[in-house]
Amino acid sequence: MFEEFIDINERQVYQFLNYCYERDEKLYVVKDIALDLNYTLAKMNSVIQQAESFCERYPEYKLSFLSENKMIKVEFSSQFLLSKVYSILLEGTIGYILLDSLYKGTYQSLENLSQKII
Repeated sequence: MFEEFIDINERQVYQFLNYCYERDEKLYVVKDIALDLNYTLAKMNSVIQQAESFCERYPEYKLSFLSENKMIKVEFSSQFLLSKVYSILLEGTIGYILLDSLYKGTYQSLENLSQKII
């Protein structure tokens, strides 16, 4: 149900992190990941940059480009959890915020909710 709240870019970041976490390698060839995930090379670079930005919200992994953006290095800490990645992505969605405010009883109006989100 909650998958619908997460936009396509965030799903791709999750898919990328899942891919790397399951393989548990230190170095990845960007072109190989793009082929495995069925992305163009440009899209794969975009997803990797978004995952690099996501590190700020969830610092339990490190991601860096190597050799002119043809390879990446991904290091996961022992505290890394894919479920936490999903949770963080979900918490920032409008649908989740709306349902959460309804559940907690803090919902007042859509106008007030939109002011909170902005």
